Amino acid sequence: MHHILLGPLSSSPPSSWISARNSCIELHSNFEKHYYWTDNNSKEFLENNYPWFLKTWNSYKTNVQKADSLRYFLLHYYGGIFLDMDLYCLHKLDGLFHYLDNRVSSDEHIFLAVKAFPVGISNGFMIATRNHPLPKCLNIGVLVFPPIIFSFPSRTNIEFHNERFNCICIEIHIGPADITIVACGKRKFLLYNSRFKITR
Repeated sequence: MHHILLGPLSSSPPSSWISARNSCIELHSNFEKHYYWTDNNSKEFLENNYPWFLKTWNSYKTNVQKADSLRYFLLHYYGGIFLDMDLYCLHKLDGLFHYLDNRVSSDEHIFLAVKAFPVGISNGFMIATRNHPLPKCLNIGVLVFPPIIFSFPSRTNIEFHNERFNCICIEIHIGPADITIVACGKRKFLLYNSRFKITR
């Protein structure tokens, strides 16, 4: 299970985020590892495993960009579950894993994500097997579309518009919109059943 928090907040996260993460750890204490990724160990991870990406990662202007790109590398290298820091776990995921075990052979790749509103796929909760080809495509994609293409002037007299543009840039480059674009182009990697619900 992976959680990421970069920047100043990583040393003193909001109490609600700590509670959210702890709720997931407590419900899944049987998991092999619970990773908490901060600036230092994230950079070390990239240096050791994806050194070709480090220059791009260091060039990002915001921690959101860094976190959005990092999650795909973590899922590609380790596999497992990624959760945004503000997501609470209300139930164990055992039912989901049981569902998958009964329907997917052990040698197949699995990638699961929830729907985003109003369209697309959310990158705030994802499950993937190690070396899954979809996160690999996303890893390559962040280099194909360098952040300079989506850069805008820093704060000016029209702060609101700049903030709005910055959010759009982040999503186009490495956020939910990017994951949706790649997923739509690689449909064979996705398993989707609109009738499936996670129950207690």
